[in-house]
Amino acid sequence: MTKDLAIAYDTAGWWKKYAEFSDKLHVSYDIFDIERSDWIEKIKDASLVLWRPNLDSPYLQEAKEKIYFIDKILQKRIIPNWSTFWHYDNKRAQIYLAAFQDLRFADTFVSFSRDEALDYAASATYPLVSKTSGGASASGVRLLKSEADARREIRQCFKRTFTSRVLNRFDMNFSRSPRDRSGYVFWQQYLPGNDRDLRISIIGKEWAFAFWRMNRPGDFRASGSGRLVYEGPDCEQEIRYCTEVCRKLDLDIMAFDIVYSNNEFFIIEMSYTFVDKPVFEAPTHYHIDDNYNVLAINEQCWPQMKIVEYGRKETRIP
Repeated sequence: MTKDLAIAYDTAGWWKKYAEFSDKLHVSYDIFDIERSDWIEKIKDASLVLWRPNLDSPYLQEAKEKIYFIDKILQKRIIPNWSTFWHYDNKRAQIYLAAFQDLRFADTFVSFSRDEALDYAASATYPLVSKTSGGASASGVRLLKSEADARREIRQCFKRTFTSRVLNRFDMNFSRSPRDRSGYVFWQQYLPGNDRDLRISIIGKEWAFAFWRMNRPGDFRASGSGRLVYEGPDCEQEIRYCTEVCRKLDLDIMAFDIVYSNNEFFIIEMSYTFVDKPVFEAPTHYHIDDNYNVLAINEQCWPQMKIVEYGRKETRIP
C-alpha cells in the first residue's frame, strides 16, 4: 500500500514526533533508513519526505546531496526543500543571499582576498564580530577590538605553510584552531547595547515561535547561553518580516537571530535547524495570514506538528 509520507530516521529523534502527529492527523506513513543504499526505492511512491538530517560531518554533505537530488532531480517534495537547506551551516552563503535579496542583515564583510581584508581592516569601525562560516552555539565567534586584532586574524586566516599546501593538494585541511588557514575573513558590524537576542522560528511560511536569549554572563554572545526568556517586548513586526523572507525565498523552516540598533532590528544569522524543546516551551505561538496579520495563540505546540500540517497542505494529502 502506498503511503502519503516517507519519514526518515534521524539522530535527534524528530522522526518519532513526525510519526506521532501523522497518526493524530490520520496521515499514512512509512519510516525508513535514509542512510541505506536503497533509500531511493523507499521514497519513490511517497507524496512527501520528512527528514531532520544528522548535521555532523560527514552527514551534512550527505544531506545536501540527497535533498538536492530529491528536490531537483526526482522533483519530489521534501521538507526541508533545497531552497531551505543549501545555505545551512554556511554563513558566507547566507550573506551572499542577504545581499542579493536586500535583506535586513547586519552589515557584513566577507572576503577571500588577503589584500582586500587588509584594506578593510585599515578603514573599519571597531569592534567587529568575527565568525567562522560554520558552527553553532556561537562557536567560532569572537570580538575584534582593534585594527591590530584584525591584522593578526588576517595573518592566521591566510597563512600557508608547507604542510598545509601539501595536504591541500590531497583535498585535506590542517589547522590548529578554527582560524588557522581558513582562507577567508567574515566580519560583521558589532551592534552595541544588546544584552540578548530575539530568536524567531518560522514554519511553513505561516507559523511563528519567538523567545529571547540572554547573553552569557560578561559576554556579548547570546547563542548557546541557555538563558531563555519567553516574555519581552512586542515582536509582531519582526515576525511579520521573517515570514515575508520565508515566503519570498521559499523557505520551509527557518530560525532567525535578531538584534537591535537605533530602534531598528537586524538579522545576524539564520539557520534551518533548531532544538525543538525551547520552541515547544513558548507559551504562545503565532499564525500569519496571507495579508501578514499576526494572530497570537496562547498555547504550546511542537514544531513537528506544524511541519506535518504544512507538508500535508503543500502536497494536498487528504
